[in-house]
Amino acid sequence: MKLFTNIFKTVVTVTVALGAIQQLPAHAATFRETTDAGSNLNDYQKVKHDFNAIIGSISTTQDVDLYQINLADGLFGATTVRNVTNNLDTMLWLFDSEGKGIVGNDDSYGTSQSTIRTTVAAGTYYLGIGNFGMLPTGDTGSIFDYVDGSSRTKLLNAKGDDALSNWNMEKTASSPQATGRYRIVLNQSTVR
Repeated sequence: MKLFTNIFKTVVTVTVALGAIQQLPAHAATFRETTDAGSNLNDYQKVKHDFNAIIGSISTTQDVDLYQINLADGLFGATTVRNVTNNLDTMLWLFDSEGKGIVGNDDSYGTSQSTIRTTVAAGTYYLGIGNFGMLPTGDTGSIFDYVDGSSRTKLLNAKGDDALSNWNMEKTASSPQATGRYRIVLNQSTVR
């Protein structure tokens, strides 16, 4: 009888433990660009839930990658992390579900990497990354204006209700354009 009681307790313990493991939240992971991500609202890559980083590549000097992401309420932040094997000078942009600009960034904290932060409502957004000098445009021109935030960062503010329709190389872009891999780190995981 004692043996039966010990076996029963072991089965119950294992069953409870397995149930607890199944209820644990999935750990966030890195999303990898599978083919060219595309650059417009009809051609992008959708990042599924539970990802907190994106790895991709800029394949030409005028390549822009656009990702559809679903976010929860709260502060959203994205930062590019420099890859030591290339010389990418990145720009990041966040657009709402209709492709209207929210915020963008060129150089962050004295580096050629980019950081954006803003408060978002739960919903669908588009996150774009490209080389310095690539600017998103809509029907009436550039979607973002440079803001003189500080000498260490170049913020971009949305100007109006134009939705993303194209990308243009800024004529004054003096930085050498590079190709290569990038990593974008998100401060919150994507959601369903």
